[in-house]
Amino acid sequence: MLRIYSLMLLPALSVCVLAQSKVGIREVDFKNRTFPFTADKFADLPGRIRVRNGLYHSPHQEPGMTYTYFKVAEVVFGDLTGDGQDESAVVAIYGGATSDYYETSVYLYTVKGRRPKLLAVLNQKDVGKEYERLSHEGKSSLFEAVAGGTTIKGGRLTVKHLAGGAHCCPPNVFTLRLKLKAGKLATANKSLRKKREAEERIPHGAGDR
Repeated sequence: MLRIYSLMLLPALSVCVLAQSKVGIREVDFKNRTFPFTADKFADLPGRIRVRNGLYHSPHQEPGMTYTYFKVAEVVFGDLTGDGQDESAVVAIYGGATSDYYETSVYLYTVKGRRPKLLAVLNQKDVGKEYERLSHEGKSSLFEAVAGGTTIKGGRLTVKHLAGGAHCCPPNVFTLRLKLKAGKLATANKSLRKKREAEERIPHGAGDR
């Protein structure tokens, strides 16, 4: 009787082992990971950036503030490819330690073969080009990303940036929606509207750098 009971347990144990071996995108630790850096504005950031606890500082003499930082600021999830499985959008910000300005890159990941796979990178320079085509104001009038403004929903990646006017007080929000086509991000639509009172930059105070 005991032998039969043990055999009956085998299928259940197999299912349990398979479930434990399956790695979902939500289990990936993006705050301790290496990211490719493809933006061209900050020369002292390396081509591959290893973040620890979500943060990287370029080499510098302590306690000096002459470094450039790279920070994983937000991670959001949603089905971008339409396969019923979540992808992730990792929002990274980077800039000088003493500067009030930073830029943003969005890294899109999926899971393939139990490992996270990079699908695409959206740099702020790319968003700036789309903003310029819509507003005719120039890329220099596109500023920091809106906190909580990056989402994946309905098979589209949405990013939002403050825009227009001066850096201190931009009056508008530029929204860009993209979809993944043949492995590349393609613009679905874009819009420009007045900034709402609750919309703010992703926090990047001294304690965040």
